[in-house]
Amino acid sequence: MASAEKRVELRQAQARLQEDARATLLQGVPQGVGGLLLVAGVIATWRQVQVSREGQITERFTRAIDQLGSDKQDVRLGGIYALERIANDSPADRRTVAAVLAALVRNRVPWMAGLPDGPQHPSPITEERLPWLEHRASDVHTALLVLGRRPPSQDTLQLFLGRVDLRAAYLPDARLPNTSLRHATRV
Repeated sequence: MASAEKRVELRQAQARLQEDARATLLQGVPQGVGGLLLVAGVIATWRQVQVSREGQITERFTRAIDQLGSDKQDVRLGGIYALERIANDSPADRRTVAAVLAALVRNRVPWMAGLPDGPQHPSPITEERLPWLEHRASDVHTALLVLGRRPPSQDTLQLFLGRVDLRAAYLPDARLPNTSLRHATRV
């Protein structure tokens, strides 16, 4: 009979161990689920921050482009510096910013001399009296400075600055790799 009591006692002990194991497992599951929910919340928050950041960059870019179209030179300068800031903050937008600034230069100081229907090249006397580009078109000068201090990149856009009037431009530290200056005036 002692063995029957011993068996009952062992079965009860086994049942308690199983119940304890189940309880421990069930207590661990909510913690694991809580941990998963926490991780999922962190990921969702991070993604929301990224989407918000992209939206802010898009808004800043749109505002800067609007400023470039202004009739006021100081507003255009603000747009140029805003684009430089965007390019520094968002490597994905550097090529676009460079293309926009190059287009600004081409549109603001075109060099039409030498074209079949364009004016003749000015005389040396005219060029001696020509003010510095910084004074003639400070927005163009600033755009060139911003383009010249772009961070080096493996994916550098080839800039086309052909047929632009860069006479009397002073760009001492400008780095303009992959820039076509074909038919542009001398710097």
